[in-house]
Amino acid sequence: MNCTPTRPMLTEYDTHDLASVRTCLEDVRTDLRTAQALLDAGRAVDLTGMDGRMAALCAQALGLPPPLARQTLPDLLALRDTVEVLVETLGRRPIR
Repeated sequence: MNCTPTRPMLTEYDTHDLASVRTCLEDVRTDLRTAQALLDAGRAVDLTGMDGRMAALCAQALGLPPPLARQTLPDLLALRDTVEVLVETLGRRPIR
């Protein structure tokens, strides 16, 4: 008798959700890189709503089945690093 638990099957909806998370992640990453480039050029940036987008991205990733959610981890950690650099840059700018 085989007592090994079976893994739940992933559906096309799960893989669609993963693709959606990756698309959202890339959109956020692009916007953060653009903001960083603007700051590096001495320009102002408007990050209004970015916190909500980040929260939605994290919620989407957490809603994935664990095997798929784990696949997003490297990208989410890289995004965190991008945010940390942006925060450091903002911290060095003079307050107007």
